[in-house]
Amino acid sequence: MSKLPNAPLIEVIFELRWKYNPSKTDLRGVVDSLYDSYRNEFPERETVGFPQIPGLQLPVEMAKYYFRQSPGGYPLLQVAPGVLSVNATDETYYWDDFAQVSQYLLRGIPQGCEIERAFQGVTLKYLDFYRFDFSQGNAYDFLNEKIHFCVRDSAVLDAKPYNISIRTQYQIKCGVLDVNLRRGSVKGIEGIVMETSVIRDFQSLDSSLLKIWLEESHEVLSEYFKRITKGSLYESFK
Repeated sequence: MSKLPNAPLIEVIFELRWKYNPSKTDLRGVVDSLYDSYRNEFPERETVGFPQIPGLQLPVEMAKYYFRQSPGGYPLLQVAPGVLSVNATDETYYWDDFAQVSQYLLRGIPQGCEIERAFQGVTLKYLDFYRFDFSQGNAYDFLNEKIHFCVRDSAVLDAKPYNISIRTQYQIKCGVLDVNLRRGSVKGIEGIVMETSVIRDFQSLDSSLLKIWLEESHEVLSEYFKRITKGSLYESFK
């Protein structure tokens, strides 16, 4: 599948949600069993999120665990309390490859493990970044004209927003389409972050059903992106 050379993409995430019970779940045991399952393809194991405080024993819940194919590489598999995900950045993202890694993630979940027993649902999420200077322009004008996300506060006179945080949700066939627009920055550059997701709850972890859902959700988010950026903004990504 082709890729836009100047896409605004920051990150793509396929996330499995599971109910984490800190009093009953052996998180280190879950992480160890997952690593044993994925280590052939993702041998690099990394623990992040612990503050460096000498002599202080911190709860395991404060950490995230990454499995990578190479040091610092993407895509990566992430384990955290209640979350198991595949993460890819723009430089490493091609849908066909990402879908294959996501299916590998599903197939590798050990039978009978806590994630399978406490599985709750899935999310496919895209984070895009649009450069915008809040001190120079009107964010509402940018949203209305470039992103076709029409919003206006007619009660405020002679002022423009210096911050935005807008979230909408739509019930669709394959779950909930969640659209979140907010002020943010990437590598010190100011702009607007648009997070678009499809979210769905499931009663059981069925990899064949989730494979179908993943493709359907990708089609929804791809079409939404094309529609919301249609025109000069989309053309600038080519």
